[in-house]
Amino acid sequence: MSNRAGIVDKLGRPAGSGGLTMLLVGLCSKLPIEQQQTGILIASFFGPVLTHFFISLIHRFMLPIELALYKKALKHDIGNAKEGLTNLKPGTPQHTQLLKVMSNTQILLATASQDYYSGKLNLTKPHSAPHGQPSAPAK
Repeated sequence: MSNRAGIVDKLGRPAGSGGLTMLLVGLCSKLPIEQQQTGILIASFFGPVLTHFFISLIHRFMLPIELALYKKALKHDIGNAKEGLTNLKPGTPQHTQLLKVMSNTQILLATASQDYYSGKLNLTKPHSAPHGQPSAPAK
């Protein structure tokens, strides 16, 4: 019985991309006859791309906001480190230190979700102060 459930689950997965592609191809029948072939060709390429976009968008909203902000900050730090690496000569102590920092940040980014859901990473929303006032120190 459980084997049948697994088969049904596996059969339903490609239906998202195929279903959207078939919908787009079906809409191409509304085009003039001379443009239908081009429309079908374009729909067959954009169906999977749109499906991937929508799935990634849904996945993004499923993440807890604290984790999403943490990952965004880590990606920003990696970008800053890459920018700093282009401005430094290889072999200098600053270049070596920046490489280590970037490597550690990439490891933190790669394991952020695992650490968050296992409880190793405890994130809280940042405290915001009214405009012009310093934020309260953490206790």
